[in-house]
Amino acid sequence: MTDPIKATSPIAPESHSPKRPEILKLAEQIDTSRMDKILKNHAVEMLGIEYIHLPPLRFIGMDVKPTRKNAGNLWAKADEFMPLLDTSDHCAAIIDVPCGFMHQEDMESGKGTKYHYLAGRFMNACTPVPEGFGYRDVPESDAAIATFYGEFNDMIRQVYVLTRDRIMRDGRGIPYPVGYFYAELYTKECIPNPGAVSKMSYLFSCKTSEVK
Repeated sequence: MTDPIKATSPIAPESHSPKRPEILKLAEQIDTSRMDKILKNHAVEMLGIEYIHLPPLRFIGMDVKPTRKNAGNLWAKADEFMPLLDTSDHCAAIIDVPCGFMHQEDMESGKGTKYHYLAGRFMNACTPVPEGFGYRDVPESDAAIATFYGEFNDMIRQVYVLTRDRIMRDGRGIPYPVGYFYAELYTKECIPNPGAVSKMSYLFSCKTSEVK
C-alpha cells in the first residue's frame, strides 16, 4: 500500500478543483467569559455545518493503528513528513488543510471491520504517492463539514458524535459501512494546546439529499 504509484492520465482541472467550502472560512469572535465557560464545562459548540459534494480524491499520508495515543505520536512527527505534502502541486482545492483521515479498510464492500488512520492531505485523484507514504482513494461522494469551538481534547472526544447526530437530525443518511469515512480538518485556527479555545472542522461522509 505504500509503494509509489505512477501518475495515470491527467484529469481535467475543473473536475477536481471545486471551491473551498464556506464553512472553512467561517470565523467568530469569542469573548473571555464565553471562553472560560467553554473550558470550565468542557463544552464543544458547533459553529455551523455545510453539505458538500466531493470529486474523486486521493488521501496521502502516514498511517498508524487507529488509537488516539498513536495518532498523537504521529502528529508530533508531522514536521518530518508533512512539508513534502504541503508543497505538492497536487493538493486538493476543496479541502486544503492537513487532516487526520479515518475509514474502514474495506471501504468499497463494507466487509472489513478494521479502521485505518492516516495523517496527511487530500490530493487530486491519481496523484503519485511518495515513497514511504500510505494512501486511500476516495470516490466521488457526498459529505458534511461541521466546524466547532472548544478545547482541543474536548473537541477530539466529542466532534464525531456531534457531527453524526446533526447529520441524522437534518435527515441525511450516513453511508455505513460502504463509503464510510471521516476526518479531522486542522485549519490554522486550530490550537492543539490544553487550556486554549480554538476552532476545528470535521468531515463526515453522508448523503446530501434528505432520506425519504
